[in-house]
Amino acid sequence: MADPQVTQFIGGPRSRDMTMDSVAKMHGAFETRGWGTLAVLTKSTRDYIGYCGVRPLTNTTDVEVAFAIKSSTWGNGYATEAATAAIDNAFKHLPIQRILATVYHQNSACIRVLTKLGMTLTREVFGVWPHDLALLYSLERRKKFD
Repeated sequence: MADPQVTQFIGGPRSRDMTMDSVAKMHGAFETRGWGTLAVLTKSTRDYIGYCGVRPLTNTTDVEVAFAIKSSTWGNGYATEAATAAIDNAFKHLPIQRILATVYHQNSACIRVLTKLGMTLTREVFGVWPHDLALLYSLERRKKFD
């Protein structure tokens, strides 16, 4: 989370203490809700390369998919693989009809992942400074989860 490339669209680099606080919050979410974001590890080496999962979308009743993957591993499909598993698990176990994702126009790599996940662009929404507008993507529950 200290990598400026990885964090440029999610609030910028974080210190070790800030990252540990985020990890504690992610862990706490599992204790209180039973679901949230998890560490992403490579299958072959079990190296930590990021996080992925579903979580409540701030100030809404909706659920969003969220991920951040180490830049040295980009282009290997890790974000798509992890997000697919998180979405499938969420639809299997949570009483939700859709999953959302927000992304800035400039984040073309993330937009590609959301498209691979089958998510569709719904509309523009207010972003967080300095990006005034963000894109809202959605994925409706698939029949196999009903």
